Amino acid sequence: MELLILFAVIVAGLWALVLLPRWSPLLMAVSYLLVASAVGYEIFNFNVGITMSLDRLMLLVLIGSFGWHWWRRKTAARDIPASEILLFSFIGLLLLNTFTNDWRRSGEDQVPILQHMIEGYVIPLILYWIARRSVISSKSMDRVYILLGCFGIYLSFTALCEIAGVWSLVFPKQIANPDLGIHFGRARGPFLQSVRLGIYLLVCTFATWIPLVWRKRWGREGQLVGFLLFGLSSAAIFATYTRSVWMAFAISGFIVALMTFTVFMRRLVIVAAVAACMLLVVSRGNLVSFQREFDVQETKESTEMRAVFAYVSWLMFKDKPMTGHGFGHYPHKNRPYLNDRATQLQLESIRGYIHHNTWLSLLVELGIVGFSLYLALFIAWGRRAWLLFKDHAAPQWMRGQALLFILFLVSYAIQMVFHDVSYSPMENGLLFLMAGLTCGICSMRLPATSWQPDFRWQHRPAMSAN
Repeated sequence: MELLILFAVIVAGLWALVLLPRWSPLLMAVSYLLVASAVGYEIFNFNVGITMSLDRLMLLVLIGSFGWHWWRRKTAARDIPASEILLFSFIGLLLLNTFTNDWRRSGEDQVPILQHMIEGYVIPLILYWIARRSVISSKSMDRVYILLGCFGIYLSFTALCEIAGVWSLVFPKQIANPDLGIHFGRARGPFLQSVRLGIYLLVCTFATWIPLVWRKRWGREGQLVGFLLFGLSSAAIFATYTRSVWMAFAISGFIVALMTFTVFMRRLVIVAAVAACMLLVVSRGNLVSFQREFDVQETKESTEMRAVFAYVSWLMFKDKPMTGHGFGHYPHKNRPYLNDRATQLQLESIRGYIHHNTWLSLLVELGIVGFSLYLALFIAWGRRAWLLFKDHAAPQWMRGQALLFILFLVSYAIQMVFHDVSYSPMENGLLFLMAGLTCGICSMRLPATSWQPDFRWQHRPAMSAN
């Protein structure tokens, strides 16, 4: 069997070499994330001396495709803005912090630190760079949105079939296995995890709404399709039973209304938002504890654990505020702090867990310097996207991508408050890919406007010897 797999890999590799010059690295980067999401390592892997999976093969082909285009000078040469300097400064600090601490040590039953770093930050950085240096046009962005839209339909349909128990229509079949992944009982899709499913549903929803409804890319018929897909994805987002995803969806929808609706519609949305907030205050208890894959009490305990994570993080931060305790070391270095008796919180409840707040995890593991760099990077990305969206002289497809990235950035920042989303290339990979796309478009547009990026290297001609 392994020989057959090896033969198939060789044949696929030869075809890849033939077709490599015709493939767009940008579309391949998007396809890599979608294929890795639907047919990831947990669902399909094989051993040919080393463990391989379809997504890892695709990553190698993606890097080869970009290398070919770069060698043939078919990639775009762009400026280096402040956000990119912040990005590489953060990655440099992350590498330094990792290898100046004991990177071979990790908590029991935890992802190895080196694997965490590669999958959570190095692979996303590769996706960022490929998107950033790709040739981007209105046509290529339409193809990206079509890919995301089709994937969103698949995810929404699968999520609703999961909740309805129609397992015969669910693909891949491993989704129906409660022993794989987590969150069985909620909609979790091929990710085998509801939070990751929610993140992708959010970006796919925005990627269909913006071109079809806001830009009216395909007229009234396209708008009708956009509203129908919005309803389908809304139902799937609800089926995740994940409060952070619901929160991100509501806040993002409010932002869309304020930025794109007419004055009358914006007023209606504001009134509806105020009414919804009052309803949430009244029904707060039902949101804290409700039935999902566990009983009501366990859902309530999950909420209370967030305060424990914050308290322990504060104790750890006070001991090493500047350099942190080392990337990936939170799961085992938090143990002495669980014996603190100065609080009524049940600190032992988080023993053995990874951190459930990415922001606090960065603060504890990388210190205030690493946390500040990452926060500054988020702000710089958001500022560039906001300035591009406010540039009404820019083409609509550019402003649409800026709006999409703003919505995704807000949604992602909310997920980071309640979960650690750095353990897989699926989450951070999507963030970095969208950031690379948006920064690439900003570099195409900003020099032609009255305002400039915060900082960029100026390429001056060499001076003569006279």
